[in-house]
Amino acid sequence: MGLLEMLLGPRLPQITADDLLGRLSSAQPPVLLDVRTSVEYASGHISGAINIPHEQLPARAAELDAHRERDIIIYCRSGVRAGHAARALQKSGFVRLALLSGHIQSWQTTGHPVARHH
Repeated sequence: MGLLEMLLGPRLPQITADDLLGRLSSAQPPVLLDVRTSVEYASGHISGAINIPHEQLPARAAELDAHRERDIIIYCRSGVRAGHAARALQKSGFVRLALLSGHIQSWQTTGHPVARHH
């Protein structure tokens, strides 16, 4: 195990925006977790995503308990907050975690749809 893994925990798998789009229409779609602020979430998110800002995740992880047996794909704007969120979930016993490669920026630049709340 390298120093980085000792400090940050094991590297999480990543899924591309195109792969995620395909999985969202599958029989067992993953749970999407948007860990940006509520303002960022309202400005554009992947449809169906659960919004729990990363700094609230340790206190709100129980809200995801019903999804422990499903894959959870975590994203933020660029990756930093998603990494913090993943470590918090790992400490709470979640194991089926992955990161959206390129996060919401990649999702949008590849032309995939976003939902907005005003």
